[in-house]
Amino acid sequence: MQFFEVLGLMGTQFDLPQLAPRASGACTLRFDGVTVSFTHDEQAQALELRAAVGRIDPADPQALGALLAANRLGDGSGESALSCDPSGRVGLRQRLPLPDLSAERFLATLARFVTWAEHWQARLAGVPA
Repeated sequence: MQFFEVLGLMGTQFDLPQLAPRASGACTLRFDGVTVSFTHDEQAQALELRAAVGRIDPADPQALGALLAANRLGDGSGESALSCDPSGRVGLRQRLPLPDLSAERFLATLARFVTWAEHWQARLAGVPA
């Protein structure tokens, strides 16, 4: 698939016929309280999904350890990866190679990505997940 084919698929699937990237090249959609940004990495021929999922104290070793443990073999993040910036913002990210991407795989991956983002939003907010 190509990036614009993915956007077309989402436009059809979610009844958004005018779906197009912003001038920055990213496209952002909200699913059940999760804002997902879709970005095309032309050089890598990949689609990147990103979602902000909360904040932690970046000086808290337990919080950082929980993120590291979640990334271990995808045990707590699926095929996605969690990251934390120096200010404590936590994000979930997943990269999909476009040449091998089918519509079915993309939609299934997006559903799992949103589920993991919801899980981490709840966990970082202190809500039992």
